[in-house]
Amino acid sequence: MALYGFITRTHGWAKVLTVIGPAGPAAIWQGLSEGADLIPLSGQGAWPRFQEKRNGAIDAFAGEHGIQILDRPAWAEKKAEIAALSAV
Repeated sequence: MALYGFITRTHGWAKVLTVIGPAGPAAIWQGLSEGADLIPLSGQGAWPRFQEKRNGAIDAFAGEHGIQILDRPAWAEKKAEIAALSAV
C-alpha cells in the first residue's frame, strides 16, 4: 500500500506526522502498528496523525511502514491527487 507523510511541528517543537494514501484512512489504520514512542492524535475515520514522544520515533515509524515523507509542495500535490481519486 502506498503511504505518504508530511511532518509538522508542535509549539514545543515535537514532530507530528500525518499519513495519507489512495486506500483511504480506514485501510491505512489497519496496516499501521502504533509505535510505543508515538501519541495518536486522530482516530479511525480520519487520516492517521501521530506525535513523537522521543526524538527519532517518527523517522523510525516512517521507515518501518514504508511511508514516503514529502515536502510541502509534493504534499499539496499528493493530497489533491488522492482527493480526485476519492471523488470518482
